[in-house]
Amino acid sequence: MPPSTANGRMRATPILIIEVLSGSTKRIDLKEKFDNYIQIPSLLEYVMVSQETPYLRVYRRRTNWQLESYYADNTLILESVDLEIAVRHIYRRVRHVNFNTHTVSLITSYPPRFP
Repeated sequence: MPPSTANGRMRATPILIIEVLSGSTKRIDLKEKFDNYIQIPSLLEYVMVSQETPYLRVYRRRTNWQLESYYADNTLILESVDLEIAVRHIYRRVRHVNFNTHTVSLITSYPPRFP
């Protein structure tokens, strides 16, 4: 298992990074962090989760970091951790989600709990 930092929340050699985008950090996440993260030799997948709509951006090393887009009716497969999950399930604890118009408002619990 990769070494942890002192606080135990971060790994020195991550294989997956998931970032929740916010309006105030979106520009930094989409460009600066992305450019830095893809330089991490161990990283296999980078996922950006929209707060505003049921939409995920996925980048994978095996596709040379090409954008893959996932919407409410899609199923996301995270190869690095062998996980398959419906995008709707990711947003299930978000209040006032309208999957027809792709509107999301408030996340009701953190961290998310999975069955």
